[in-house]
Amino acid sequence: GGSEKLEERLCVRPTSETLFCEHFKDIVHSHRDLPKLYNQWVSVVRWEKTTRPFLRSREFLWQ
Repeated sequence: GGSEKLEERLCVRPTSETLFCEHFKDIVHSHRDLPKLYNQWVSVVRWEKTTRPFLRSREFLWQ
C-alpha cells in the first residue's frame, strides 16, 4: 500500500557511515590523532517478503 495510516509511527534514518564522517572530521586533526578504535552496534530491520522456510527475525543487532 502506502496509503493506509500506520498504527505506529516510523522513522527511516541514513546509514551510520555519514554520521561517523562528521564525527571523525571533528576529532582527527592530524596523523598523531590516529589510530582510533570504535565499535558500533546498530539495530537493523528487514522489510522484505519471506521467500524461504528459514526462521529469520525482522530485527537484529548488526556489528
